[in-house]
Amino acid sequence: MVPALLALIRRLVIQHEVHVFALHQEAQRADWNLGGAQVHNIGVRHTYRRALRLIGTKHRAAPFDVAHAIWSGPCGLIAVAAGKMLKIPSLIHVAGGELVALPEIGYGDSLRWRGRLREKVVLRGASAVTAASAPVIAMISTLGVSAQRVPLGVDLLTWPSRQPIRRRLGAPARLVHVASLNRVKDQATLLRALAALAEAGCAFEMDIVGEDTLRGEIQALTRDLGLSERVRFRGFLPQRQLRAVIEKADLLMMSSRHETGPLVV
Repeated sequence: MVPALLALIRRLVIQHEVHVFALHQEAQRADWNLGGAQVHNIGVRHTYRRALRLIGTKHRAAPFDVAHAIWSGPCGLIAVAAGKMLKIPSLIHVAGGELVALPEIGYGDSLRWRGRLREKVVLRGASAVTAASAPVIAMISTLGVSAQRVPLGVDLLTWPSRQPIRRRLGAPARLVHVASLNRVKDQATLLRALAALAEAGCAFEMDIVGEDTLRGEIQALTRDLGLSERVRFRGFLPQRQLRAVIEKADLLMMSSRHETGPLVV
């Protein structure tokens, strides 16, 4: 669950009835309540057809005002199709690698012609398009689509801002990196930067927080670079535990190959 999306849902339900159509959060069809919204999980079989059918059923019971997709791609395609079908506006928020092609790591929906064609159809067919950062707005504009910059925010009720808890006076710098271990977040580059810091005589400690999808590859590189005593892998942490790690850090470091909107920052 992306914390920014949960915060968005909790804000929206204050004034609106919100239904979330999750394409395949779980493998099987299911419904549940989350943050005051009704979640309808479609499941992995015949997802597009079943999603549109369910959206139509819910609309007949209580008409929707807008279909809002977080992520373009399949989510956006369903939202635009639902908007056309129900004659309501559709809003697409580009939130990932929909317009990106990074062949060296096999990342991005634009690696294949079908993905590129789908994005043209979806973004041109939407009533409105948003994205979190200026570079992505520029990418969208190459498709002849005008988009508005709307960053996803932080829920200050659950994560209030505060002043730094300490000044660093000669102690080792406390560094933190928060991301799943994968090719896009590029922890290999991060570790090589840390190795350069160590070689330059800089004193530091690094906490890396995130689910490991690379089966120990990054930990092995840490050992090969001689950083095992400086770098700690904390695994996935829920927000309430992550907060304490962040508060102890002097600097947050990101090494991503691509960020549509750097939510961790």
